[in-house]
Amino acid sequence: MVALGKKAKAASAKATDPEPSAGVADYGKGVSMGLGATQGFVYLTCEATMNVTATITVTMTGTAAKAYTCAKEMTVKPVAKAAALTGAAAVVGPTV
Repeated sequence: MVALGKKAKAASAKATDPEPSAGVADYGKGVSMGLGATQGFVYLTCEATMNVTATITVTMTGTAAKAYTCAKEMTVKPVAKAAALTGAAAVVGPTV
């Protein structure tokens, strides 16, 4: 299984320090892997007001010959909202 999650605040952090995963609203569902199913997508949702880089955890667990767990961190960076496409720029598909 591969899953995304909130990064815990460091034990030495002050109460006024920001949460490491601030701005991430939802971590989605984990993806299970197995025989014949070795790929998938994980999604997260960010708040519309997110304005700082967040850090989340990516955890991989399994029970092949032996159980294992691996956790890494991933950064999530806010980006500027793109302008809405209108007119010919909004057309999807082949051009004539």
